[in-house]
Amino acid sequence: MNAIRRELEDAVLTHEAIEVHLSYLRPAVEALSQKLDDANKDRAAADAALAEKIDQANRDRAAGDALLADKIDRSTERAEQTSKRLIEQISKLQGSVDGIKWFITSVALILSGFAIAHELGWI
Repeated sequence: MNAIRRELEDAVLTHEAIEVHLSYLRPAVEALSQKLDDANKDRAAADAALAEKIDQANRDRAAGDALLADKIDRSTERAEQTSKRLIEQISKLQGSVDGIKWFITSVALILSGFAIAHELGWI
């Protein structure tokens, strides 16, 4: 029985031995805790930097959208001005064509009148 107890006693650590092992583990756990804290701080800083970059990209996109909208508005205005100018020119041309039609019709009627008068011997 003493042999069994001795085997068991060898496997059991004393409080002093446990304290020695804990004294070695405590600095490692504290160092690991410090590293985790530093990693969390670094992650928080990286998150803040990323959020700032995203905000800057959104501001740049909004500025680009505003610039594009301004260009579209100016192009639309120019197209409208060109359209109005072309409509005016087409209206003038239609007026001229109508005038030419009346003139040709009038000349044709006058010439027909002269032809009829000539046929009747009035001229």
